Amino acid sequence: PTDVSPSGAAARESVFLQSYRAELAHFIAVVNEDTPYEPPDDQLTVIKLMEAIYKAAEEGKEVRL
Repeated sequence: PTDVSPSGAAARESVFLQSYRAELAHFIAVVNEDTPYEPPDDQLTVIKLMEAIYKAAEEGKEVRL
């Protein structure tokens, strides 16, 4: 899995900006074939999980996947 969480926080850079920089750096590495990309099936699983998390939060209860 790809870790795009910020690390080595720069002095005045927000964690959100750092995470976008990390995501862009990973994308560039994939395009340059320096790192493998996650298979589409794995990406779809992550999307389904995120949708379930949002639905559970909205409804205030567990949801089935």
